[in-house]
Formats: sequence, structure tokens, C-alpha cells
Amino acid sequence: MEMYTNVCTYQKLLVYLYQNLDFINMQVISTREFRANQKKYFDLAAHETIYVARRNQAPILISVAKDEDMLSREELLSIQRGLDDIKKGRVNRMEKWESLDDFLERMDHV
Repeated sequence: MEMYTNVCTYQKLLVYLYQNLDFINMQVISTREFRANQKKYFDLAAHETIYVARRNQAPILISVAKDEDMLSREELLSIQRGLDDIKKGRVNRMEKWESLDDFLERMDHV
């Protein structure tokens, strides 16, 4: 599998972002072809990405979901707590003049 690298800086450190180029191994098929050979394309999706082209609509992507794509119970609960905090107004606002470093320092996250 081929990897793509982006380089950026965060707090004066170089950060390398790696991205899988799974979309290089892909097939684009018609809805008619997909309907006629669903098992074939579901089996192929285990190894490559399948796009089902649709007339005048965005294509449908068929790909295998990996374990790392799924959120854990703890992650889902954390997201729910965050949404509840927002609904109840328990938020911290960044001032217009404030840099991200200043904001994080004020929040005691640094």
C-alpha cells in the first residue's frame, strides 16, 4: 500500500501526516453492473475501493470498514458528553485577540 506524506508545523515541531492512498486501487462501475454482480463487487471491496456511478447523482462508495474506522463505546460516550456540555452552555470561548497557545494556557491544557 502506498503512503502519502504531508509535513506541517505545530508548536514549532515538524509533524508528518501519513495518508493511505487506498483510492489508487479502485474500480468505477455502473449501477446495472453492480446489481448484476453484487457478490463479486462485495468480495472485491475487501481489497479495493468500488465506486458505483449513478446518473446525475454522486457515486456510492463501497469499501470494507476497518476496526480503526469504528468508534469505541468510550469515544461515543465522550462525544455525547461534549454535545450535552454544548447544549447546557458549558463551553469556553476563545477571545478575538487570543492566540491558540494563550487560549490553551488559560484552559490549563498546556
